[in-house]
Amino acid sequence: LFRSNPQAYYVSVIPNDASRPMCDCDQCKEIALKYMPPGTVRDNNHEAGLLIYFVNQVAEIVCKEYPHQRILTLSYNYSEAPPVGIKAHPNVIVQMCGGVIATACRINPNVPVSPKDKRRYEMWEKVCQRLWVWDYQNGLVPSIDNFKPMLWSMDRTFKEFAERGSYTGMFIEAEWNCPPVLPDCYELNTWLSSKLLVDPTINIEPL
Repeated sequence: LFRSNPQAYYVSVIPNDASRPMCDCDQCKEIALKYMPPGTVRDNNHEAGLLIYFVNQVAEIVCKEYPHQRILTLSYNYSEAPPVGIKAHPNVIVQMCGGVIATACRINPNVPVSPKDKRRYEMWEKVCQRLWVWDYQNGLVPSIDNFKPMLWSMDRTFKEFAERGSYTGMFIEAEWNCPPVLPDCYELNTWLSSKLLVDPTINIEPL
């Protein structure tokens, strides 16, 4: 991919959405268990150590030839919980996906971030030098959310991650065709997101 697209900044090496544990062979089970936090079992969100182990090897090989390019993977589903005893290669980006720290999930500013989600984001800072966020700006199912004041929620999301300092990239999932719920002010949301991507500290009110 890099040879065909030398201008590309990164390529993704990620499990499929909603995938089950990545491999059940004895060797992979052993690696997965090795990098789990003490006292945990191999359940539905503790495969990150196995994923990082694999992605690190990809980065080690690829980035010798392409030292300025990156390999991106996800903290999501089976790789959600941060591993212990392993760190991501310096050229690996881990993108945080899922949980409630996302624009569409935090419309009400009075709903606090759960301690579990907060700890997840903080612990990944100890595993990886390069962290990005997967931000959901598409509609959710409950009818009470049919109108979403997305503008102010996305502004808060961008500013909170910018203030953390360790999160330097954002991917936005914002489909228009997402029945039965459609996001409010879709064109305005998209335009404002582009402004916040350039400068997350910007004051959105004049815009």
